[in-house]
Amino acid sequence: MLITFFINNLDVVFFFYGLAFFVMGVSIFMNLPRDSSFKVSKILWLLGLFGIFHGINAWLDIFTVTRDYKSQSWDLIRIVFSSISFIFLFEFGRRLMKLTFKKFPNKWITFALIAFMGLCMFLSKHDVSILSRYILGFPGAFISALGFFSYCKGKSEELKELKVFNYFLFTAFAMAFYSVLAGIIVSKANFFPAFYINDESFLKFMLVPVQVFRTLCAIIITWSVLNILKMFSIEITVNLLKSKKLAENYMVELKNIISSIRDILLIIDLDNKIIQVNKVACRVLGYTEEEFIGLSIYNLVEKEEIDSIKNRELIKLSKIRPINFELNLIAKDNKRVPVLITFSLIKAIEGKSANVLCVAKDMRELKNLKKKLADSEKLAAMGKVANVLGHEFRNQLAVMKLSTYFLKMKYGDNDEVMYKHLNLVDERILESNIIIENILSFSRTKKLDLKIIDLGGIIMSSIVKVQIHDEIDVITEINKEPLRIEGDEIQLNRLFSNILINSLHAMEGKGQLIITTSVVNCEILVLIKDNGVGIKKEDLNHIFEPFFTTKSNGTGIGLAIAQNIVKLHRGEIQIKSEFGKGTEVLIKFLRKDK
Repeated sequence: MLITFFINNLDVVFFFYGLAFFVMGVSIFMNLPRDSSFKVSKILWLLGLFGIFHGINAWLDIFTVTRDYKSQSWDLIRIVFSSISFIFLFEFGRRLMKLTFKKFPNKWITFALIAFMGLCMFLSKHDVSILSRYILGFPGAFISALGFFSYCKGKSEELKELKVFNYFLFTAFAMAFYSVLAGIIVSKANFFPAFYINDESFLKFMLVPVQVFRTLCAIIITWSVLNILKMFSIEITVNLLKSKKLAENYMVELKNIISSIRDILLIIDLDNKIIQVNKVACRVLGYTEEEFIGLSIYNLVEKEEIDSIKNRELIKLSKIRPINFELNLIAKDNKRVPVLITFSLIKAIEGKSANVLCVAKDMRELKNLKKKLADSEKLAAMGKVANVLGHEFRNQLAVMKLSTYFLKMKYGDNDEVMYKHLNLVDERILESNIIIENILSFSRTKKLDLKIIDLGGIIMSSIVKVQIHDEIDVITEINKEPLRIEGDEIQLNRLFSNILINSLHAMEGKGQLIITTSVVNCEILVLIKDNGVGIKKEDLNHIFEPFFTTKSNGTGIGLAIAQNIVKLHRGEIQIKSEFGKGTEVLIKFLRKDK
């Protein structure tokens, strides 16, 4: 009775058998994780292809086994789908085993078995569909079962934490049974072992067709795999929570850093109203934080200086580039506080308007040095700020860099907008590091560590260090023979990095950068030429002045640092430029003989 029922409904069995595997394959591709920490995620696509191809093969068998539809072309299609599915299953099992056992055979064993199967099919006079089950189906399902078992044992702690450990075991046992049911118990044929162990002998012994048990295994495997896929979404959720915690910790640290800044810090809106201050501003100027909020910046400036500030349209100018100058702030008790103040724009982000950052360095202690320091007074003030903030900010920038790296790995490929903004953050982190490095370098007097070095090698390492856009054509003509000079390797790297970065900014992501060297008598000449925007004639006389810049996000000390390094090496630097056509930087060094 039972035999008759299943035989009469064998087409339904085949349908659900194929459906189970097909659903598994489609589900894997719909939920295929990217950048998961679990290496098994990188090979699941093979199991997905097995499910899709084998599901289709099962549906083709409906017409062959239950409808007795046969033809050479039809049988060939069935054999192709069946063989391809078992190839994917074997390769999946091999790679899964290799995750745990590094010495497990490499991919050549798959190619060898495929070739062997093809040869046997070509020479065989029997049902060739059986050969793919013997040669690839049985070993593929069996090593997949071993692979699932060994993987869940090796990753037991992580998998138990994600509550998928048992599903790996279910898959392993179901796959082991399936290896026998689909790889050993095949159609009857006139050769060993198919003559004795086949679907007919199985039916006589079990009174149930083998296809029923295959279907049960397929359903269990699919159910287990669908539950295994859930661990990747759980992993994403866990990583999001970790990232959120990291961001919260960073915000706390950032607030601590701001509160530890020794200078007056004010944030004002575009209506000149103060919206945020630090404790130093309250202490130096005598106002409480509540009294500061909503106060106009002009209420803190001497009356005779207000017109000067308004005439210069300081706030508007800060949108273009950071502005630094001296003025007197008026404390609550009407005392004058001479400061070196910097106005710079805080660019608007989504949902928030732009504001202006004001950092005021209390100059009362440094006022007596003004006559001696002249233009370097700004440098000294910025140097003090740099010494306080340089280390702390670079640590925070390192955390931000690491966070953006992991965010891009986890979600960048899935969210184009997020990937774009993460790249923008990376660019700003790089620029911030360079600014901090320049400020620290320019504010410290350091004795050169002189030794004989190859200038050509220094130039090439500097080219590698800076980020060059793909659309910038870099042409280098560096002398093959060593260009020996007596110099400080670190300082010279900084020199060429600053000049190259200026050239890259001037070209705005597209253009041609030419770097050549030559030897003239006892001098080594280095020429760096770009076809960027160039420098206006009226600005050429000021390019080496500290804090002079025409860039909206520049500090104005890059070329000042470059000139200082060249002078310390007893060299010479010249800049020629034509606005709209490009810039040439020529640097001369004394050649050092052997």
